[in-house]
Amino acid sequence: MILNGKQYIFHLAPMAELTTPALRKVVKKFTNGVVLYSEMLASGAINAKAPHNEPLIKRYDFDTPFFYQLVGNNPAIIANASAILQDYGCDGININMACSAPHILKSGGGANLLRDIKNAQEIIRACRKAVTCLLTVKMRAGFDDIDINFLKQFIGMLQDEGVDAVIIHPRAAKWGFARKAYWDIIGAIVTVAKFPIIGNGDITQPTLALERLQQTHCDGIMIGRAAVQKPWIFAQCDAALQQQPLELSLNIEEIWIEVLENIKEMLPQRLHKSRAHRFCAYYQKNCVFGHSLFSEIRKCATIDEIVTLIKQYFSRNSNEKVLMYRLNYTNKSVFIP
Repeated sequence: MILNGKQYIFHLAPMAELTTPALRKVVKKFTNGVVLYSEMLASGAINAKAPHNEPLIKRYDFDTPFFYQLVGNNPAIIANASAILQDYGCDGININMACSAPHILKSGGGANLLRDIKNAQEIIRACRKAVTCLLTVKMRAGFDDIDINFLKQFIGMLQDEGVDAVIIHPRAAKWGFARKAYWDIIGAIVTVAKFPIIGNGDITQPTLALERLQQTHCDGIMIGRAAVQKPWIFAQCDAALQQQPLELSLNIEEIWIEVLENIKEMLPQRLHKSRAHRFCAYYQKNCVFGHSLFSEIRKCATIDEIVTLIKQYFSRNSNEKVLMYRLNYTNKSVFIP
């Protein structure tokens, strides 16, 4: 995807309670070569200009390129919310047609729109009229099951309505995160799509990101859960893609505390516990005894309490504090979209 005259391959997935400015800032410290997204935002709340959303939609200097993601099922409300967010100065608006969380499906939004192509079309048409910035969609590859014919039809509709790019998570909505992500279906869509296709799902290592680029010839890779655990993964992906050597000395303790301190600084106190706990649930996987540590973190009500536990853990397990990463990439047949 070309943004501000530069090609971007890698994207940080929009995730409720996870893609906070606290995490985005740390991701950007490792590399500028990544497109950032907001948390998933409720279009109704944005449309109503609910004050509790202000911390979630604030854009920072490091937020570039930057997309807001919206979820909802009412064309007029989503369109107006898109216009409101565009005025904050973003590169684009992303419409969520991928979330399979029960409360989102029950509301008629997220992946539920895959079952109502007429409403999905009306949403995109209304949003396209409301904004001049880029308009993209994040979607699953089907609702009950993966269906290549349905997917081609849906992608065709999005093209006709003026969408600029689509992010495909190649699982059916009903699967949640069960079963594997079927990347072959992304390759099939790339051959017929007339706009950029970005693949998303089960990317846990930079080598796997490159394999998926080569396998499908998709235009980009979006990484979600693995980027919460490893905010440096995009720097690794960039180096591997460019066949450049990379050496990182990763202080696991300092990075962990930095994200938590960012949460304290950038978000109101009412969000500290939920955002800190959600981040820690993934980041603790960098530790040998992370599961036990997280069991204690879950009892904490404040970030200061969590930081104290983290410091105590690494005081006991100092050998886990620093992780060295070295990349000497020699593959000469890397596919670059």
